[in-house]
Amino acid sequence: MAPPPVPARPGGTPPAAGAKQVVVGLVVALAVVGAVVGGAVAVRSMTAPDKKKNARAGTAANPATPAYDSLDKVVLQLQSFVERARGLTYKTPVKVTVLKDASFLARLEASSSPDVTDLHNEEATLRALRLLPDDVDLAQERKSSLERVLGFYDPATKELYVKGLGTTPYVRYVLAHELTHALQDQQFDLTRLRADNNDAALAARAVVEGDAQRTMRNYLSTLTVLEQDAIAREGRARQDDIYNQAYYTSFDNFPYVVGMAWNDAVRGTRGQAALDAAFRSYPQSTAEIMHPDRYLAGVGPVAVPPPTADGPIVDQGVVGEYQLVYLLARVIDDQEAFAIAQAWGGSRFVTWRTGNRSCTRVRFTMLSSGADRVLAQALGAWAATGDAHVQGTGPVTLTACNGSP
Repeated sequence: MAPPPVPARPGGTPPAAGAKQVVVGLVVALAVVGAVVGGAVAVRSMTAPDKKKNARAGTAANPATPAYDSLDKVVLQLQSFVERARGLTYKTPVKVTVLKDASFLARLEASSSPDVTDLHNEEATLRALRLLPDDVDLAQERKSSLERVLGFYDPATKELYVKGLGTTPYVRYVLAHELTHALQDQQFDLTRLRADNNDAALAARAVVEGDAQRTMRNYLSTLTVLEQDAIAREGRARQDDIYNQAYYTSFDNFPYVVGMAWNDAVRGTRGQAALDAAFRSYPQSTAEIMHPDRYLAGVGPVAVPPPTADGPIVDQGVVGEYQLVYLLARVIDDQEAFAIAQAWGGSRFVTWRTGNRSCTRVRFTMLSSGADRVLAQALGAWAATGDAHVQGTGPVTLTACNGSP
């Protein structure tokens, strides 16, 4: 079992144009190209035990008749399934390119390499907020994640790239997800996946990845018990990080796990048209993903002015509700952290660096004055365990530092 993936950054300085490229991807199994690839796939049975089917003759689950069909044939079959599951149709056939390991990794790195300076500044924010241990190298962790990617869809080239591993049940499972991204791109244009800040970017990823996860789940439910077991075995062999993980253990898992629940809620409440509408106007915060009723009611984040920095700003963004849960859970019970964070209204942060010391200052606004006071108390307990302090009871400002002065 590999260690849990390093949490994705809780922030990020937007590009000069004021918009951040939204990243959509599935590490270990698949990825859609963006600035950083992250996440893990849960490979588990989605059908009730009494409804599982026995293996049919001639399937990949039958070891006597290995089913390594041609990739073109598999893609056509899966495209048909994705169209039925998603209620949309492809405008053009999806081009799938099979590459050997070295060529595949080179293509993935070329499509998803973040700016080294940006990555260094992201580390400063993560370390100041104690979300990245000092002995973890973010660039190295990212490189390790990329090496475990099996396939990815690139909205820029409109191609789906697959590592040359045959058409095993696991690969087909992966392709069902990636072909959903290709369909999303043809219908809604994934190249316009832009957000004003990191929390909004994570929310948009949840819409996109949750939709693809739902299609994967539907595909899995059509398979025999032996085919499902084959997928699970190969997933474990590839060290899928979500095995035995808590529901909310990684920022990387958020778009897939919570995003799928959000997709189910929106589609179940308002129908397919409402889900499609979300691709045209994405939620603006992780709070709207965690609480679908907020999104459906049109309750977006409260505008919060950024706090003042004590030096040149190297990173800035939003610490959203989900990130706040992750931060608070370092010092209080998980359920208490969720209860406090659900009153999140909005936030802004700035990070600056002085020598070897980096500091992050976050200004939070909650939905009520009472919630502001509760947050101030909880953050006070968090600050007491390190180089940090809290000011105000509405808005609440947290300043945290890492490194020697």
